[in-house]
Amino acid sequence: MSAKNKDLACQRMREFVIATRTLIDEEGEGALSIRRIAEIAGYHNSTIFLYFKDLDALLALVSIGYLSEYNSSLASLSQKRLSALRYFYEIWESFCLNVFQHIELSRRFFYGKYRDKLTQFFILYYHIFPEERKAYTELIGKMYFGQDIASRSLSILRPLIGRKDCKVTEENAEILNSLIVALLDSMLSKSLLPEETDASRLSAYFMIRLHFLIDA
Repeated sequence: MSAKNKDLACQRMREFVIATRTLIDEEGEGALSIRRIAEIAGYHNSTIFLYFKDLDALLALVSIGYLSEYNSSLASLSQKRLSALRYFYEIWESFCLNVFQHIELSRRFFYGKYRDKLTQFFILYYHIFPEERKAYTELIGKMYFGQDIASRSLSILRPLIGRKDCKVTEENAEILNSLIVALLDSMLSKSLLPEETDASRLSAYFMIRLHFLIDA
C-alpha cells in the first residue's frame, strides 16, 4: 500500500471512529449499527468494510477512546514514586472508574471477539489518534498495551510477590490473577452487578473484593 493510500485509510478509520463516538454519545450504545455509523460519517455502509473486518473491530478502536480518563491517570501515575502495591491498587481503581462508565463497550473490548489481540488495537488507535497518546513508565506502558486482560493484570500483580503486606506468592499469583479477571468478567457481563450502576460505586464494589483477594 502506498503512503498516500495509507494516509487515506488512516483518515477514513478516524472518521468512522469519530462517527461511532458521536452516535454513542447522542443516542446510546443501543443505537449502534453499520448503517447509522456510515450515515453519520457520510459514506455507504459497504465502505466501512474496506477498513474494518467487522463492527467488533471498529468498536474495539472506539472503546480505546473511551479509556481517555484511565489513559490520563496512568500518565499521571507514571510521574509518581509509589510502592508496587500502591501502583497496583491505583491502576485498578482508575481502570474501574473508567470502564464501569461504559459497561457494554468494555465487556466487548476486554472479553469479546478480539480479547486476545488488544495490543494490535492499541497500536492502531494511537497511530490514528497520535495526539491522545501519553508517556508511561516501562511497567505501566507494558501493562497498558498488554495483549489481553489476563496478561495486563498479571504484569502489575507479579511485582507484589513476596511482599509481607499482601498474600501474593509465586505459587498462587496465577490463581489470584484468574480470580481477579473472573471478577471483572462477571461484573461487566452483569451477572455479578449490584443494583447500583454508578461507576464510582461499582468501582468501590470491585475494589473491596480486590483487597480481600490480595491483602495479607
